[in-house]
Amino acid sequence: MINFAAMNILDNLVYDIGLHDGNDTKYYLYKGYNVVAVDANPKFIQQAEKEFKEYIEQGRLTLLNIAISGEEGEVTFNISEDDHFSSVDTAFASRGGTLQKITVPAKRISSLFEQYGIPYYCKIDIEGYDSVCLGSIDKSKGIPPYISAESLAEPADRQMEENEELKILDLLRDLGYTRFKLIDQHTLLPLQPDKKFYTLSLTLPARGLRHIKRKFGIDNQATYRKQLNAQQGYNFINGASGPFAEDLGGTWYNYDTAKSMFLRHMNDHYSRKFVRKFSFWCDWHATIN
Repeated sequence: MINFAAMNILDNLVYDIGLHDGNDTKYYLYKGYNVVAVDANPKFIQQAEKEFKEYIEQGRLTLLNIAISGEEGEVTFNISEDDHFSSVDTAFASRGGTLQKITVPAKRISSLFEQYGIPYYCKIDIEGYDSVCLGSIDKSKGIPPYISAESLAEPADRQMEENEELKILDLLRDLGYTRFKLIDQHTLLPLQPDKKFYTLSLTLPARGLRHIKRKFGIDNQATYRKQLNAQQGYNFINGASGPFAEDLGGTWYNYDTAKSMFLRHMNDHYSRKFVRKFSFWCDWHATIN
């Protein structure tokens, strides 16, 4: 059994594994945390060096132009035309149209924990490689009290085995996390095990009805982000990971409830007509408390 109390956790530290455009790092800095931000794409590191120069000089932000991998050394990173899909995973990157391949240094995330400290919260979003990142954590050396990772995006045209669909959740459980939340990234709403969410038909009449609800402010899914912005005093743009730890809304669930909740919502999502491939976009949040 892991002795969580003995871990040397830095309560003022957050990791942003998958910096991308820097919006999540900006939020973590706004909340007063020190940040270690990682991205394999040098473009995003260079942008962040300019945007966050003041925080870097203050010692509050460390930028690392590396990839997270299961083995230390170097890996090939695929930069896509649509940079949201850039990834070490070639198949994942090809969805966005591969633009170029570059070689970047690779580190296990446990190595970063040893060098910079175990964070209070670790966000992981590295486009199809989240499971590799989780697998590179050595739980015997310590894990963050709070962590998040992107759920596997089940495509509408391919069947996956249940153990593959649940891979991220299972990895989190195996690391020692005991309670979970599933967050819809389009709205930042926490999903519930006993309430449908992905039920809206994408037909023209259904879209018209939703437009009317939004106009009059009675669509809970559309208004939740506004409420969240007001609550946090921060504007979460589309694509932002949103709040974390106890700032998340909703209820923490045990593994069994989280598992059934995930399968239900994923199946609901892909049962709708005209749904796009790879559009089940949710994050797992987990805690050891």
